[in-house]
Amino acid sequence: MKKSTLQLIARLSLTLALPLAALLLAGCIRSRLSVTSNPPEAKVTFQKVERGRTPVDVPFIWYGAYSIRIEKEGYTPIDKIEYLQEPPWFILPMDFLFEVMPFPITDTHKRNYVLQPAPPVLPDAPTTSTVKLSFK
Repeated sequence: MKKSTLQLIARLSLTLALPLAALLLAGCIRSRLSVTSNPPEAKVTFQKVERGRTPVDVPFIWYGAYSIRIEKEGYTPIDKIEYLQEPPWFILPMDFLFEVMPFPITDTHKRNYVLQPAPPVLPDAPTTSTVKLSFK
């Protein structure tokens, strides 16, 4: 082969190899919801799946609305719909550039929930069938 042909093949290979290597070595965007509560150790249910006790990190893929339930014995449970909004750099065409970065990017949404003590449970009031009435 001629020297110019070998140089052309080498340049072409390098031109194709660099973008391919960038894609193979690319990081990714890791999105997560970090949940804390007061008091700690409350059970977290995310999209009807128990994810552990606070503090807990819950990974998610898509941005949007998610149901979350926080509960602990002796406290009133919290049921909420949380809207996790994408960051500005995740909008086209910027999202592609951030996806192919050679290092991972973490997008953390933090939520803290304050549980209120549950109201005391009163014993059942007596009914008229259990009360003995005596008239004299």
